[in-house]
Amino acid sequence: MGGSTADPMLAGPRRGGTPPAPQHSPVELAHLVLIDSGRKRQQHHPQPRRHGCARPRSRHPEVLNSAGLPKPLPAQQSRSETQGDYTGTARGSPPVLPAARTAGTSEHHGVGAMPKSKRDRKVSLTRTPRKGLEAKQTLIAELRKCVDTYKYIFVFSVANMRNNKLKDVRNAWKHSRIFFGKNKVMMVALGREPSSEYKENLHKVSKHLRGEVGLLFTNRTKDEVDEWFSKFKEVDFARAGNKATYTVSLDTGPLEQFPHSMEPQLRQLGLPTALKKGVVTLLSDYEVCKEGDVLTPEQARVLKLFGYEMAEFKVTIKFLWNSETGDFQKLVGDATEEEEDEEEEEDDDSNED
Repeated sequence: MGGSTADPMLAGPRRGGTPPAPQHSPVELAHLVLIDSGRKRQQHHPQPRRHGCARPRSRHPEVLNSAGLPKPLPAQQSRSETQGDYTGTARGSPPVLPAARTAGTSEHHGVGAMPKSKRDRKVSLTRTPRKGLEAKQTLIAELRKCVDTYKYIFVFSVANMRNNKLKDVRNAWKHSRIFFGKNKVMMVALGREPSSEYKENLHKVSKHLRGEVGLLFTNRTKDEVDEWFSKFKEVDFARAGNKATYTVSLDTGPLEQFPHSMEPQLRQLGLPTALKKGVVTLLSDYEVCKEGDVLTPEQARVLKLFGYEMAEFKVTIKFLWNSETGDFQKLVGDATEEEEDEEEEEDDDSNED
């Protein structure tokens, strides 16, 4: 009370005068000067506002060091000094890390994949190597070895070839050897002419290696071979180009064996179908094929969908060659084949003369 003076900072304003100026330490005054200079610089040189980004409050970090003094302003950094880790920034701003570049981004096009070039073609490096001369020589050696091993060679033809059916024949005749395909290589192995044939009359066997034919090397007799192959017949679905063995017609009504998702496919094949209460329905009678017609791809597909099998896999034994006597015998042949054989024999006689 008596003799004590009030603090001028806590006292209110004097009557009829201005309030006293606040007292600051030298460190605080220096800090306030830096802040004020930064605000003025920002007012004279404002930063451009980016879309979707707020304006930064200050370009100078208002952080004091451990001594109570403001930290020095960061110097301008170059890419060579940072070795590419930071991007160069203006004086007075902290370093900014570069944005991570993801796959498919481009410096010119920004975020997003580059347009694919139409000239670039995808080349697969998984191409299987071609069988060269060594494979052919191996096959020739195998054929000649079979000629020396087995007594008989049968030339057979295949109707309506199916690989799975031919595998069944191979499994049943494991005691023998069957060669199918590579007709030209087999002709070279046996000999095309009497002068180049491997054994007597083998050039006659080579003349009949045309089309879907094969060779059966076996020790079984002619009667055993004929009996087995005459009974072996397998039925399969016909393909485009085969002849229809009978007429097939479809009656009007629901086709409950097909799901509703099959209706567009059936309509595309030519069937007058529609969905009625979720069931595929044939709107009118439809004739798929007539007996003797050459089947189109659409007809063959329809017959397969409805389960009609018209193709018969069959093996026909045509010629026989006996290794003990060298005789060549015809077993089964058509009239056209007989005419071709006669023409070939006439050509051989003329060449010998």
